[in-house]
Amino acid sequence: MVILLSLNSISLMAQVGINTTTPDTNSVLDIVSTTKGLLIPRLNQTQANVLAGELPANGMLIYNTDSKCLQIYQLSSPTTGAFECLVISGNVDISNDAWINDTSNSRIFLNTQSDGTTLRTTGTEFTINDSDGKVGIGTIDAENQLHVKSTLDST
Repeated sequence: MVILLSLNSISLMAQVGINTTTPDTNSVLDIVSTTKGLLIPRLNQTQANVLAGELPANGMLIYNTDSKCLQIYQLSSPTTGAFECLVISGNVDISNDAWINDTSNSRIFLNTQSDGTTLRTTGTEFTINDSDGKVGIGTIDAENQLHVKSTLDST
């Protein structure tokens, strides 16, 4: 009898894996796929408002079909909260490359190296001209449709 009662009080912690037999030990759910994505619940604004009124858990995710954005629930007080669109701040460069619109010369160019902070030096430029679509690599003045200039070139 004592053994049965003690078995009842054991709680097990485990990870769930979908398409994997070795889920990450730091996850509760580990989904692996190279051909498919995760589809979270899709709600319109009215449905999202009803759900928000039920004070769901902080961090709950939905896709709002009216706002066309991924939303996260944030509790602002013990009795109120709301779903808010997840956005990337204009100051965040997710590619770590800063494209600059050079409207005076009708072109765009990469201003920084891949670290996102180091400015590109002469000979490492990458530009695209708006007017004729010419691409310059290693030069800001592409002379042909694709102009690649190496440090060995005299032009």
